[in-house]
Amino acid sequence: MLDAIIRSATNPIGTVSNLFARLYFFLTSNTNLF
Repeated sequence: MLDAIIRSATNPIGTVSNLFARLYFFLTSNTNLF
């Protein structure tokens, strides 16, 4: 957990893009279930 916080502090842009990628994948995978 601490490692993720340190990485987010050193690379905020990469963290935000990774978060959007996970959110997009989560939404698309949920849509395919229905």
